Amino acid sequence: TIDPNDTQTPFIVEDNIRFVTNGNTQRVNLAAWGQNAYFHGGLNSCNNPISDVITGNVTWPNDLPHVVYGILAVSENSKLTIQAGTNVYFHSKSGIYVDKGTLSVQGTLENKVTFQGDRLEAAYANIPGQWGIQLDCPYETGVGPGIASIIRGGIWLYQSKDSYINHAIIKNGNMGIQVDTSGYAYNDSGFALRIENTEITNMAGNGLWGQGGTIKGSNLLISNCGQACAYLGIGGRYQMDNCTFGNWWGDNKRSTPAFVLNNYYEDVNEVINVRQLVNCYIHNCIMYGSNANLNDFSEFLVDVWPDNEADQSYMFKYCLVDTDSDVNNSNRYENMTSGLGPYLVDPTNGNFHISQAGQGANRMFGVSGISSPPSDLDGVFPTGQFYKGCYHYAQ
Repeated sequence: TIDPNDTQTPFIVEDNIRFVTNGNTQRVNLAAWGQNAYFHGGLNSCNNPISDVITGNVTWPNDLPHVVYGILAVSENSKLTIQAGTNVYFHSKSGIYVDKGTLSVQGTLENKVTFQGDRLEAAYANIPGQWGIQLDCPYETGVGPGIASIIRGGIWLYQSKDSYINHAIIKNGNMGIQVDTSGYAYNDSGFALRIENTEITNMAGNGLWGQGGTIKGSNLLISNCGQACAYLGIGGRYQMDNCTFGNWWGDNKRSTPAFVLNNYYEDVNEVINVRQLVNCYIHNCIMYGSNANLNDFSEFLVDVWPDNEADQSYMFKYCLVDTDSDVNNSNRYENMTSGLGPYLVDPTNGNFHISQAGQGANRMFGVSGISSPPSDLDGVFPTGQFYKGCYHYAQ
């Protein structure tokens, strides 16, 4: 049993068991690793779903790991700040619920903030579905008891304003980030979430899930998810620059495109409810995956209800996509590339850098539109040509 102490680094405790058999003594050596950590939350249930609540302005330091049990809520008008270099571990069915509050993740290129499950054995390094908000609620039926599971994003923003995530790695969960019902009006200038220089990977469901949200993203790598890498739905305001939505998911058969933009839903009465897309601009992005060139579905889908398509405001520029739809419509698309696979190093194994074969290939070229284009996800600044996706090509 590990007893807590004041050290900040992992430590090892050794002991042994002595066996005496027929006058013969034998010893079996034992060793246990441990590390001190900050623990948040606790047990929860359907009747009491929130295990702990953050109020006021709270900062999580990076001197020790942080371990979350259950659903940890950030209350209205409160703010949780997570320092650069912090490691956050979630127990099964656990997550952070930002309920009209604010989340600020302040990672840097050298000191990223990592969100992952709390099983640290090597066998769990790449297993999806290890964490994320989930409530299992029992109920009775005519044939016996049943369980209804309520599943949300691992980081769930509800009516949030001005949440910010920079230089984070979010991996191996049920769903990555869910932005649900923005705290900003669609025609406002602010965003529920600004997210930059971040990797979301190996999610059992969606990587980034918007439901009537306002999200501004840049230099994002969202990859290898059981559903969509990004599902931006039920209207909202979504702006993405230099993002790679690459889905080479290999655990089982996938039936959702890598990228979806949607403006409606069907309610329980089978009534279509349409929501407006406002100032949605997606530039220099890659939307591709292992289903490209197959007949099941395209990896890029704009699912806009046809009765009011003219009232929607969205535009795609300089993106590389896989789709059977027409992307030559100048009112919605500009300089798009469709049906030509991206030159990537090894996306099946998670390497989404532009390969040497892509040098000089027009399909990988993007456009910056500014005099000093930003660095990519690796911190590399473009030299000469500007590229699509979250990585520049290193000459």
